[in-house]
Amino acid sequence: TFHVYDPIWRAALDFTKGFKKYELITAMKFKSVYAM
Repeated sequence: TFHVYDPIWRAALDFTKGFKKYELITAMKFKSVYAM
């Protein structure tokens, strides 16, 4: 499991408004790897 801090989650939500869904998935993969 991984924990997402509220500011980071809000930033991710704002991220979806300005970027493609594919880029969001790439970012989420990076964050999950970074969390490990």
